[in-house]
Amino acid sequence: MHLNTTRALAFAGMLLASTACSHQNRMKPVVAAYETGNYAVATQALVPLLEDRRESEKDRTLYELEAGAVYMAAGDLEKAGSALDAADDRMWEYLDEAPEIRVSEQAAAILTNQTIITYYGRPHDRIMCSTYKGLNYLLASDLEKSGVSFRRAQEWQKDAYDKNAGEIAELEKK
Repeated sequence: MHLNTTRALAFAGMLLASTACSHQNRMKPVVAAYETGNYAVATQALVPLLEDRRESEKDRTLYELEAGAVYMAAGDLEKAGSALDAADDRMWEYLDEAPEIRVSEQAAAILTNQTIITYYGRPHDRIMCSTYKGLNYLLASDLEKSGVSFRRAQEWQKDAYDKNAGEIAELEKK
């Protein structure tokens, strides 16, 4: 009986892994249009993906960051600002309140795949988001908010450096 249960769990895990659709695959039409400079098509391809992920706890932050960049390139500064604000708010929400790694999600990911892990944003995402917000405000001629966002990006960068100073020092020795 134990062997049958193990086999059933393994089969369920393989089934989940084979049916999971990665962020990269979902974003292919958006990236293809974006890379050719066809930002209007990129935003049209992004809309259903973003709407589908707005209620997702798993990877909403990632899609909001992507949306901010795409909308800014398309010249829709209002939508870019909204998407970047949503990503920024979500990253702040989890900054000090949630652990960076959740053991239960990591264990489940080992059994299925990495796409089930909730993505809250990493230090480089926080830096990027603040930088994009600064650029968006700059394009909108709001120098005060732009400066705040760029200073926040600089603080995120300093924080990331401080948290990883030991590892950075080790790598610099090599």
